[in-house]
Amino acid sequence: MSDDIKSYHIFMFPFKWSVSSNKEITFDEKTDIKKVIELMKKSDWSYKYTNYKTLNSEEYNEYVYFYDNVRNAMFSEMPEHSNDSKKQCVFNYEYNQWNNPKYTIRVKQKSKEDLEYKLDIDSIKLKLYEAGIGILSFQLSNTEYSEFEDILKINEYGRRIYPQYVGNIGKKCDILPTKSSFLANSIKLECSDNTIEENFNGSIKNGFADPYYISQTITKILGDNFKAENPEDKNSDGKITFKKLIDDRMFTICWCKNDDRIRNLKRRSKKLETYGYSISKDWCKYIFVDGNDVSCKSHEMLPTLVENHTYNRWIDDSTLYGFSRYSFVCLTNSGWFPENIIKKHMQTIYYEMISLLLAQRVGILNFSDEVSDISALDNTSTVVEKIRNLKKNYIQFINRIYHREVTAQDQGIELYNLLSNCMGIEKNVKDLDQELDSLHQYATLMDDKKTNEKLNLLTILGAFLAVPALATGFFGMNFVDFTQGTSENVVSNTSGALFSNVLDFTVNTIFLSTSYLSVWAWIFMYTLAPLCAIGYVYIMYTKNKKECENIKKEFFIKLSEKYTTSPKLTGTILIIIAYCIFAMLISTAFSLITHIFPGIYAYSFLTGHFAFILTSLISIMSVLKIIEEIKRRID
Repeated sequence: MSDDIKSYHIFMFPFKWSVSSNKEITFDEKTDIKKVIELMKKSDWSYKYTNYKTLNSEEYNEYVYFYDNVRNAMFSEMPEHSNDSKKQCVFNYEYNQWNNPKYTIRVKQKSKEDLEYKLDIDSIKLKLYEAGIGILSFQLSNTEYSEFEDILKINEYGRRIYPQYVGNIGKKCDILPTKSSFLANSIKLECSDNTIEENFNGSIKNGFADPYYISQTITKILGDNFKAENPEDKNSDGKITFKKLIDDRMFTICWCKNDDRIRNLKRRSKKLETYGYSISKDWCKYIFVDGNDVSCKSHEMLPTLVENHTYNRWIDDSTLYGFSRYSFVCLTNSGWFPENIIKKHMQTIYYEMISLLLAQRVGILNFSDEVSDISALDNTSTVVEKIRNLKKNYIQFINRIYHREVTAQDQGIELYNLLSNCMGIEKNVKDLDQELDSLHQYATLMDDKKTNEKLNLLTILGAFLAVPALATGFFGMNFVDFTQGTSENVVSNTSGALFSNVLDFTVNTIFLSTSYLSVWAWIFMYTLAPLCAIGYVYIMYTKNKKECENIKKEFFIKLSEKYTTSPKLTGTILIIIAYCIFAMLISTAFSLITHIFPGIYAYSFLTGHFAFILTSLISIMSVLKIIEEIKRRID
């Protein structure tokens, strides 16, 4: 490989990954990094461990450039077999190198032979983040092509991973129009014993374009453990499913030396009082990776657009930086410093900085995808769990990967801020914060609703249990002993407790003895008759709901505003009051009857049976009706 490098190119493919395509599971289960680590051990990728105790000069300069808390999002500081993998948020891998590998780009020309560009592959790197994010990078050296137009074409055609659009022949899709404008005729990764070639013809199947198609230069390099996401393919268990989140272009980092170009760009115009780059179409094409014609056709817009995407701190030293949402480029003159220092910074420091920014951008898109998926789920319990788990992972993402500042170096701070603002990361983080907060509030409301429903059910059950408790607690100390059957006992005997001699209550005595049957009849009459009356009123109300609704609403709201904070609590209190009123009325009525007609006890056996049967039937019907109403409200 020649030492005279004309330009250096890095193509970066950011993506999301998961270990399962099941949308019902939590974010933690989808992004189980331990499973990924185990799969990577069986692949063609080698784990790159950064041991700060054994750094060479190049690694040291890169390592100390960044803040300590930022390094965890850039370097793999834990050994591959470490049990503390949770402390690390990124895992770095490098592809096992072939012999003299080449990255060959063929560009279709009208009525001419294809243009061919052969670049040397320095390395192929892979970053896998714990938040379900990955970045695949091709680092390429150009030692043959020095013309600026060739550099532009290498960037434009070498970064494509699928057709930007397709044409048509009749009713069938056709890829030739795309290859005549933006898409390479083919991209080939080759060496002496292995070749991966992509001509993009596979993106057309049976005359139709496949929107999920990704170049084989991506899929085959990632290996058999990875599988591109496709809705029709449900068999992805046991593999790492990945999905593109941006568009058909890989992010492009490029350093290029060209004395003539940089001389023209830094020349100041006395008339316009500005540098030459601000009106240069070539510089605009370089920034926005236009291989053929400039994408801005407005003479008024061009200077403003170029100025907003140029970093000119070192323009007088013949160094100019440009940036966009999908590129970071540098143009310098020839010389030892640009070729040995600036180029190396582009390969290392700025590569790591842009990797972090891409991880942030893709992470935001990934969490937005998860929010959309969760919003479409119906299972309430699953949704609440997934929302809380997603919120937890998002907080970890913000604290470990999203950084507002990464270095103390002025140039690093300025470039990082410019690139971050250009990608809209801070704005997107704020928007995602609001989305997740709203989703989390929704989850809290659903959880509170479920809790309230359970508490309401317990309140209703408690109200029913309070009825016999009230009867036994109050009337049990004041009931007369009906088993004596005399009028004197009716008035004077207050010592017979309702549940006296509890141990003597056997099955035979309870259900066969007429005296105890009489007691049970009184229990049913005192406990269930009032409830049956209330149930009857409720049923009548439901039958005439429209007529009663306005009266009920106004009545309950006024009571709630005056005495309580909840209409439901008001309703519960009114039911208890109604029960007490009905119970006192029935008690008073029976007391009067026994005073006036003491001889009624001669028929206690028959009245007891009748009361027992009647109240049992009514109570069963009432209980079924109440259960049905509770179930309906919970559903």
